[in-house]
Amino acid sequence: MDFRPDLRGADLTGAQLLGADLSHAMFHHARLSGVNFANTDLMDTFLSYADLLQTQFHDVNFARAHFWFSNLSGAMLQDADLPRTDFHNTNLVGTNLIGANLSGAIFQDANAANAWFERGSLPDAGFLRTSLSWAHFTRADLSGAHFGDADLNRTNFVEANLSGVEFSVSGRQGVKGLTQAQLDQAQADPDTPPTWKAALMPRPASRWSGGGSGLTRAHRTICSGCITPSVTLILLR
Repeated sequence: MDFRPDLRGADLTGAQLLGADLSHAMFHHARLSGVNFANTDLMDTFLSYADLLQTQFHDVNFARAHFWFSNLSGAMLQDADLPRTDFHNTNLVGTNLIGANLSGAIFQDANAANAWFERGSLPDAGFLRTSLSWAHFTRADLSGAHFGDADLNRTNFVEANLSGVEFSVSGRQGVKGLTQAQLDQAQADPDTPPTWKAALMPRPASRWSGGGSGLTRAHRTICSGCITPSVTLILLR
């Protein structure tokens, strides 16, 4: 039988766990603030409700990890391997995810305000009801990603790969990297903002599919002068 380290409720504040094999570990409600997990294997770990404030995860394997309701505010996840990781309801405010592999990751109901996704790999990532105000996606690969009812106020998409991206947004003031014409097409009446509903729901394989119910219009636009070949903006009422 596989060994599964049980660290539920453990207080490891400030610990040095460099290079450890903690795959499949259970960290529910653990206090991990300031821990150094550099070069650690944390594949398939469960970190729900864990306190990971300002924790260091440089070059960590987090494939298929679960961070439900955890606090990762200010954590260092630069260059981390996080494919298909689940960030449901996670606090990612100011988190450093520069260069991280987040392909197929789920950010449903997460708060990622002022998070750094620069140069990250996020194809097919799902952002349902995610707060992304002031988030940074500069030069990130967001091909096929889905933003359902997301807050994109002041979000930076400059030079990001937005091929096949779908947006339904709750906020878009000051967003960078998309033309005003593209954003205007997602709003029927500029004086009466529509009610947005998420068009995308997660599938078991951590990918999102479009919903047909309530779809009133869909626009496909071509971005000129940027890397974005096409962006789809979906308005649901």
